[in-house]
Amino acid sequence: MKNLYSTKHLKSLLTTLFLVNIIYISKANTYYSIGSLSVSSTLSWRDALGISPTGFNLTDTFVIKSTHIMYVGSNWKVTGLNSTIIIENGGSLKANDSINLNSSTTFNIKDGGSYIHMNNSFAPTSIFNGIEVFEARRNVEINNWYDYKTPITVNTFGNLKITYNPSDIWNQENNISLIQGNFFLDNRSRNAFQFANNSNHTVTINKNFIIKSRVFNFSGAYSKIYRLNIKGGFIQNGGILSHQSPSGILGIFTMNFTGDSSFIYRTGGTYRILKINYSVDTNAKFYMTRRMQIPISRSFTVNGTLMCDTFAMFGSGSFYFTT
Repeated sequence: MKNLYSTKHLKSLLTTLFLVNIIYISKANTYYSIGSLSVSSTLSWRDALGISPTGFNLTDTFVIKSTHIMYVGSNWKVTGLNSTIIIENGGSLKANDSINLNSSTTFNIKDGGSYIHMNNSFAPTSIFNGIEVFEARRNVEINNWYDYKTPITVNTFGNLKITYNPSDIWNQENNISLIQGNFFLDNRSRNAFQFANNSNHTVTINKNFIIKSRVFNFSGAYSKIYRLNIKGGFIQNGGILSHQSPSGILGIFTMNFTGDSSFIYRTGGTYRILKINYSVDTNAKFYMTRRMQIPISRSFTVNGTLMCDTFAMFGSGSFYFTT
């Protein structure tokens, strides 16, 4: 009887040790980049003990460190359940080839980190297939894309730069709502970047809206309400700001300034004002940097403070000042 008890006790002990070993082997690990290398090579990563991962199919975290500019040597598949990719402040990932993520993978760009999308894989089911955690001062550049019929599927960005050159109007179908930093348009395409389709939509930019080149239409300008909140300024060095609409239909597009030092500053480009309204939020200050024309059927509404200096408004439109 004593021997039987000892045997059972030994089996129980061995089973416990086996399970502990399995848990230890399968536990999540964190790997760090060792240089400006290919993310798809396991040799580009080391953990705290200096060991490289055996693959990218476990619940691991991969951290691109500051100053490292990594790229995709070939298709990078991160298939581990609940895995994580982190780009640290000062780190960069240039996706010159596709990156395929598990739907449970977290893609986290820290403040000061950068991601450049440079391939034409179907982003909604590849790099943006997981869980996006993009901090307020991180940088995303869209340099290439699947096609102009496919919108960006991420709702919130930090700094967003668009350099993709579509072959037709690239409509974001109301997907983008918040840009926590700067929004920057810069390519030589004559095809417009649009935020909205034929439904009401608001986009908020917490810093500056900058057009260096390219056409920007908030929407196709059907008879809906479109609103662009800008906390910083509108800066135009080139390109075209417009708001298109079918003949006889007036969509309502309002450029609303929300910051304590908002402004419009233009050194070049084309500025089509016929279908743009302006407003200044309560507690906001708008600084005029030049004469502003308010054409017929358009308006400028001040709910906050207008700092006009020596500049004047002119035109046949309406001016409203509330207190």
